[in-house]
Amino acid sequence: KKYHDTKNEARSVELMNSLSGDASVTIKQLRETIWALNQNSLNLEGFIDYLKQYFKSQSALNHQLNIHYNLEAGEIKLSSTQALNIFRIIQEASQNTLKYAEAENLTISFKQQNGALIVSVKDDGMFEKGEPSIDGGYGFGNMKKRAAELDGLLEIDTKNGTEIKLTISL
Repeated sequence: KKYHDTKNEARSVELMNSLSGDASVTIKQLRETIWALNQNSLNLEGFIDYLKQYFKSQSALNHQLNIHYNLEAGEIKLSSTQALNIFRIIQEASQNTLKYAEAENLTISFKQQNGALIVSVKDDGMFEKGEPSIDGGYGFGNMKKRAAELDGLLEIDTKNGTEIKLTISL
């Protein structure tokens, strides 16, 4: 009987820790969403500053990847919906890089071209054989949905590392 109680207690502790972790993640996501929704419009440089703060707070990403930013976009204003969806796509792509690609560098680029904003998240890693396919996993479906919400185009290139490219009309 004592063994059974110990086993149940261990399961309870594990469940509580899991719930606590889930709650922390949810609170973080709510803060990010509230931040984005509180912006009537946000210039791109302010958005990039927010991204930098986000990556600084993500110790796993910060310690394992060198994150570079390239800005060639001039003065662009993002709506709260654009900011939130672009942020979530970058977040998903960077988490995938960390989990699957064994990359050292992650480059996030913003470029204005022909009335569109092009956001690129590129790593120098290689996906291991046996991992799920890009389309089958990696939250790619979520990224595609977010791009569709912006009437944007999401492309993926896996020739030299992996590049996720989002193009939205301004």
